Amino acid sequence: MTLLAAPFIGSMRHQMLKSSIKQPLIENINQQHTQKALWFTDTIDDLNGVSVTLRQIATHSIKHGYNLKLVTCVDIRQIKAPLPDNTINFTPINEIVTPGYNTQKIGFPSLLRMMKEIIRQQADQIIISTPGPLGLGAMLCAKLLNLPIKTVYHTDFAEQLMRIANEPMLAKMADVAVNAFYKQADTVFAPSQFYIDKLKASGFEERKLSIFPRGIDLDLYRPTNKPEPLIRRHQLHGDFTLLFAGRISEDKNLSLLSEIIKLANKNASGAYNLIIAGDGPDLHKLKVELATEKNVLFTGRIGAEELVEWYQNTDLLVFPSHTDTFGMVVLEAQACGVPCLVTTTGGPKEIIIAEQTGHIIRLDDPHHWFSKIQSYRNIKTKEPMRWKQLKRSCSEHVHNQNSWQPVFDAVLSNKCLLPNISSKKIDHLDSNEANLCKPELTKKSKTTSRHQAA
Repeated sequence: MTLLAAPFIGSMRHQMLKSSIKQPLIENINQQHTQKALWFTDTIDDLNGVSVTLRQIATHSIKHGYNLKLVTCVDIRQIKAPLPDNTINFTPINEIVTPGYNTQKIGFPSLLRMMKEIIRQQADQIIISTPGPLGLGAMLCAKLLNLPIKTVYHTDFAEQLMRIANEPMLAKMADVAVNAFYKQADTVFAPSQFYIDKLKASGFEERKLSIFPRGIDLDLYRPTNKPEPLIRRHQLHGDFTLLFAGRISEDKNLSLLSEIIKLANKNASGAYNLIIAGDGPDLHKLKVELATEKNVLFTGRIGAEELVEWYQNTDLLVFPSHTDTFGMVVLEAQACGVPCLVTTTGGPKEIIIAEQTGHIIRLDDPHHWFSKIQSYRNIKTKEPMRWKQLKRSCSEHVHNQNSWQPVFDAVLSNKCLLPNISSKKIDHLDSNEANLCKPELTKKSKTTSRHQAA
């Protein structure tokens, strides 16, 4: 199919001047030219950190005045939440179910439509977050159009495959394929120093690697002096509340979480509450496993505002995952004043201040984890002033350094900053674009055609 499309792609390529020629011409004509960035992602409506982060980046880019469009490929009739206003959506020409995640689908876009839209948008840079069909298409189009390419390494697929399937050969093949994709980019943003080092060891050029900063909505994620009475409302009777938030799947190491709460109930029956917030392929299995345990609550999939309420009613985030490259919930929990327990593998250990805003647990030993949980409960019950200071330290750690500006400075730069244009003017400029996604899902049958890329 790609070979048959080659003549058309070649023709469209020549409609767009090479960047080395175009940029000086633009600068001579108009000194106030603002570059446009297109940010591509195969995932936008899932519970993973990639989807959550990119939705927030898209929304805050409007508020901060950046010339950015988020690009995805989903069936607009099936998504659970409205897409950000500055989103371009391609109607999938085919979809497949993600292996192991029956609720997640990957859409295949039309390559010709992608090329046409990139040219129509007059993109100056391409940013890619996922090495799926859309990401691969964006990479190919950017190469053909001689556009600079930035990628964000969000997910360690090889590690996930090892944790889920325990197939070393399959994990190795995934690692080779993913690394080959990212090595095509001019810049690769990694979520933590751990993954910078890992990519360097895999043969990546150091000059191409940078840390991907993370922002957070500091107005939303913050402590409160008057938390909602969620614990009493749900008839939980423990005096110390543990929370896990994220996708309910084997790669999150939830079997350890199950062992921890069983051990807690054995040693101090009824003293601990466990909140499990999220959805995923192993949700039913975990519910069955914990059916007889006291004070365990499954919230299912919840929105950001409700999750914040749980953070504000929680004493400790327990996050035993070994596969997270960053761990957005670890950042969010601390912002709300919640200390965190994390593992030595992946990115979460770089988000906390060890011994100050949480602890790094080195062993997958439920006794070791429970011992540390007990120490936090003792602080809360016996040293209230120290507990109060601990929660304050957690919040200050995030609020002092995690605004959105470093994200935009690192990835977009001031070249994409619109001069003296408010959010309302941005909306007005885009209002006549037929393929721009608007959050009007209550009128799907009448508006579906407006949500699709040409």
